[in-house]
Amino acid sequence: MVHRRLNALVGLALAVAAPVEAVTPDEVSAALGPGMRRAVVIGDSISRGGGAPKLNATDTFAFKFFEAGIFTTVIARRAEVAIHLDEYVRAVNHANMFDPWDFTLILLGTNDYTASVPLERIVEVYSQFLRDVQGHAGYRLPNSKYQTLFCVTPLRRAQEWRNHAGYTLPELRRAISNLCGRLDIPVIDGLSLLPEDPTLAKGTESNFFADGVHPNRRGHAMIAERLLRQIVDHFDEQPTWLSRQMGKQAQTAKPATSEPTPPPAPAKVAP
Repeated sequence: MVHRRLNALVGLALAVAAPVEAVTPDEVSAALGPGMRRAVVIGDSISRGGGAPKLNATDTFAFKFFEAGIFTTVIARRAEVAIHLDEYVRAVNHANMFDPWDFTLILLGTNDYTASVPLERIVEVYSQFLRDVQGHAGYRLPNSKYQTLFCVTPLRRAQEWRNHAGYTLPELRRAISNLCGRLDIPVIDGLSLLPEDPTLAKGTESNFFADGVHPNRRGHAMIAERLLRQIVDHFDEQPTWLSRQMGKQAQTAKPATSEPTPPPAPAKVAP
């Protein structure tokens, strides 16, 4: 009991040691445009507030986005994205048709990793998935900046191992980061969203996790703060994905060719 209490105090100290200033609706308006902004989160049970016990919708990080002035649609599936990719793509297409958004946030957990889906297969399918979602970033909403796609690497979890496919969770994170780098997609490090938690253990509640995998109420609140801060800072400081693509097109465009101007004819001299 004494050791568990000490661990809890250490964990809370770590959380206090790295405070993140909450993002205000005014900051969101300045970064994304005035009025209620829109976003979509593509995820799994973590984004839904899953775990034991399951959270209320108002306790999830997506609802915290709403409190900051961002109406958020969550597209979540139970199974691995590498196996059920088509379901995600259909859901994204349907949601974007009726409710376009300012940015897309992909936050997938570790289902592919625990199911030992081969890493090459994940990268192959993830690449096509990102390209499909990225295709929705080609238009501009009223009073907003161009849409941007953000990709979050998997969060930490209580147990990590080299799975039956032969790779570790850090290797999966690196593969996702490298893929997003090649596609020019901003990456948010999932490990940066929650501090290291000495009380983290499988199947039991800790400072920021409900069961060693799914964040609890405190975890979702901190994830929301840190996600929003990085997203707002990105829009404040960096060009969006589409504007970068337009800049690349301008650089590679061939300059217009023109015929050389002939020299002026010699003036006639009166005899």
